[in-house]
Amino acid sequence: MENIWLIAALWMGMALVASLISIRIGISVALIEILVGVVAGNFLGIHQTTQWIDFLAMLGSGVLTFLAGAEIDPASLKANFKASLIIGVLSFAIPFICVWMIAQHLLWDGVYNRRRLPVCRFQLPQLLLCMR
Repeated sequence: MENIWLIAALWMGMALVASLISIRIGISVALIEILVGVVAGNFLGIHQTTQWIDFLAMLGSGVLTFLAGAEIDPASLKANFKASLIIGVLSFAIPFICVWMIAQHLLWDGVYNRRRLPVCRFQLPQLLLCMR
C-alpha cells in the first residue's frame, strides 16, 4: 500500500467503526480503538509509517492518557481509596517484577555466564548487573 491517503482513510474508517462498536456494546471507545488498531496493524498489513503518523501516534497516546484521567470520579476515588491504591500499585508492580525477573533470567544466564563479564545489550539490566 503506497497511497498514504488511502491508508489515512482506512484508519479514519476504522476509528468510525470502533466508535460504533463501542456505542453498541457499551465499552469505552478508547479500548475498542486500541483493539481495532492492533488488529488492523498486525493482521491487515496497514503499518506504513511516516514522521507525521509517528507524531500523531504520540499525540494520540497523550490524549488517551488525558482522557483516562478525566474519566476518574474523584468522589468514588476518595470513597474507595484503599482499594484503588492497592489495585494501582499491584497493576504496576506485578508486570514490572515479572518482566524484570524474565530479563534477569535471560540476561544473567545468557550473557553473564557465557562471558564471565556483566555485559548486556540493554542499559537498565546492565546497570543492575554491574551494581551487584
